[in-house]
Amino acid sequence: MKFGTKRFSIRTLLIATFIVCVVLAMPVSKALKQKRGRKWVESQRGHVSFEFEYDYKNGKYTIPNVPNSLVQLLGVDLFNSVTGVIFDCDPIVDFEPVTDLRALRSIFVNIEMAEDIDFSPLADLGELKEVHFSAHSLITRQQFKSLKTLLPHVNVTAEMYTDKS
Repeated sequence: MKFGTKRFSIRTLLIATFIVCVVLAMPVSKALKQKRGRKWVESQRGHVSFEFEYDYKNGKYTIPNVPNSLVQLLGVDLFNSVTGVIFDCDPIVDFEPVTDLRALRSIFVNIEMAEDIDFSPLADLGELKEVHFSAHSLITRQQFKSLKTLLPHVNVTAEMYTDKS
């Protein structure tokens, strides 16, 4: 096949297709992980908040420069990052699945947790800025202190303890 003076072969087409697939694979992989993490939060009857919120009046997400039809076709996770999580229904026994939410900035825990819960997965969340525990979370003083040590760059607060505790 000739276009002007340049010739394109099947090999060129295969290489171009491969490059396009590699470029598209990274955001799709990120979206699939986020969807898995979001589904886990929902299975805990928790709530997520996105970077761009859902406009209930218009029935669509307010994502700049992305048509709502594309969001509906390809899924919200491809275009909109989960930035917040609220746990307030089922007791939490593990934080590992929340690490699929790579853009997570805040976690609010308003429900009790397992006594031996492992907070170390939270250290893998590079964007995390705030973790708040309500009085209902029943976080122990030792857990609170170890979490503040584990996450020195994160604002860790608990209603029943102060920073001096």
